[in-house]
Amino acid sequence: MKRGLVHIEILRVIAICFVVFNHTWTSGFMLYSAVGRSYRYYYPLVFLSILCKIAVPVFFMISGALLLGREESCRELYGKRVVRILLALVLFSCVEYCYKLAMGAGSVRAAFRAVADGFHPVDFLRGIYSEEQAAAYWYLYAYLAFLVMLPLLRKMVRMMRAEDYRYLFVLQLVIVGVLPILEYLLWGGQYTMHREFNIVFVTTDCVFYPLMGYALEHVLDERRYTGKNALLLTAVGAIAIVICGILTTDRMQATGEKTEEVFHNTLIVLPTCAAYFIAKFLCGKYKLPEWIRKAAATAGSTVFGIMLLEDILRKELGGIFEYLKPIVGIFPACAVWVAAVVVSGGVLTWILKQIPGVKRLL
Repeated sequence: MKRGLVHIEILRVIAICFVVFNHTWTSGFMLYSAVGRSYRYYYPLVFLSILCKIAVPVFFMISGALLLGREESCRELYGKRVVRILLALVLFSCVEYCYKLAMGAGSVRAAFRAVADGFHPVDFLRGIYSEEQAAAYWYLYAYLAFLVMLPLLRKMVRMMRAEDYRYLFVLQLVIVGVLPILEYLLWGGQYTMHREFNIVFVTTDCVFYPLMGYALEHVLDERRYTGKNALLLTAVGAIAIVICGILTTDRMQATGEKTEEVFHNTLIVLPTCAAYFIAKFLCGKYKLPEWIRKAAATAGSTVFGIMLLEDILRKELGGIFEYLKPIVGIFPACAVWVAAVVVSGGVLTWILKQIPGVKRLL
């Protein structure tokens, strides 16, 4: 692996851990809403719940950093990338579909019978056309949208200058972040900006974050990657999460909605860009041992497979959480559960990639 890309692999691993955690609902991600403000660790739980929302934006930033600067024809793009994602979507949606049909079967024979009796190809194809079969698969649809836009986005970045990215960043921060907060503080969210005022380049994650990833990886002056700036961005990102946590708590109290997460993504651009900046800074400043670099590359190469498998693995390994919960507590049990899903998903992906043809898919 080229030196300088290890930060991308590390970010991938962190992001997939956050994705799995995000799907634990009141066992982890929304645990703060279940325990209430009187719980000793309520605010750290709120903080972590919002922090984990950087996962998908980080994935998009990585895609922008790696793909926007490449030269390839539309034929290559569709043949190599779009077809791969479509095949992965259909294949693993089929696995998920069959898994849901087989759930609750008392034996292997009963599971096969349930799948044979319940599998309807038309319903399956209609389902993957109109809705994802698993919680994480929505990302594949968004990623396909990014790939379809890729030829145009590549032309954009060739013409854009550093100040254009700063303008785009400020627009996103104001429209997605500051305006909703002001609307809530002034009118309790009763009045919002007209829906037709929608600037897709800043409100669509699969467009905005790839551009930010490209900017941080290829446009931002390397001299800006300093410890001082890393600390500053860490502070800014943390403050943004705290603000969103306070607003989340206030809205929960005002509405009585226990699973409130309206403000989770409001200022997420700040900790997301901070995470990318910090990872690149640290990996550029400190020469990591070769074994760590290789381990990061290996782990990073399994992340796509983990994303495809995590819904099934999370359900199948839920017993770990239930067993550990009365012993170590709910959050430590959740942390072990998430780690088990990620590790088992990584191992299973590595095994699957040994099968000819599957490696290119995963």
